[in-house]
Amino acid sequence: MASDGEEKAAGNLAGWQRIRLPVDPAMCRPGTHPLADAQVHYLVAVLKLRPSGRFYAFDGAGREVAAELVRSGRRGHAMRVVGPSPYRGADPSLRLHVGQGLTSRSRLDYAVEKMTEVGAASIAPLRSFGVPAAAERGGDLTERWLRVAQAAAAQCGRMHVPDIGAPGDAGEWLESLPDGCPAILLSPAAGTRLSACDFKQLLGEGRDLAVLIGRKAGLSDAEEEFCRGRGCVPLSLGERVLRAETAGVVALSVVLAQVGEF
Repeated sequence: MASDGEEKAAGNLAGWQRIRLPVDPAMCRPGTHPLADAQVHYLVAVLKLRPSGRFYAFDGAGREVAAELVRSGRRGHAMRVVGPSPYRGADPSLRLHVGQGLTSRSRLDYAVEKMTEVGAASIAPLRSFGVPAAAERGGDLTERWLRVAQAAAAQCGRMHVPDIGAPGDAGEWLESLPDGCPAILLSPAAGTRLSACDFKQLLGEGRDLAVLIGRKAGLSDAEEEFCRGRGCVPLSLGERVLRAETAGVVALSVVLAQVGEF
């Protein structure tokens, strides 16, 4: 818990800049905490913050605190927790779990960034869809995508950073979803448009929804059949052909608008 002094200081935050820094959960506890070189670079070199400069630190799991930059040693910097943040965050109440077919590195960076901003709760890059696929180049970029998601969450005001999975198979991902979580599959061949789906009926009392998006070349008939056979409801985005990384952002936006989140 914050001390009386911290509570009082946190109550007067009107003049604070809305700078947000992703930190480890332990750094949201009262006290003074050392900052990593990358964090110092961002605050001091990029944002030109000086000692006593104020910002907000959030742990990506729902907690945010008000903090200020302080010196540590001759040239080092640390953050001192002043108290709790007055902000509630901008996370949607509907938890959207995205299975995104792998595409190029830069395009998947874009997809992770924008789907985080829109409100994804988790993002799983998918190498295959039940049918053997050629190996993707580039290795496991999970840590890179997590950094992208952290920066996007900081920018848009979310308290929670999406869980980023390692590249895997669509079947395994579908099996890992929360119990009772419905899944939709974006498919150009679907007879029903996403905007026409009755999401209240599809969700029932649940607050989880999975959205499955193919890779840049689309899914084969066998891959679509595999996903449908595991309960995915096929829905289309209409006549326009969207890139894989664009389709996910549009789909999440449509879903959240349908349930009243936008």
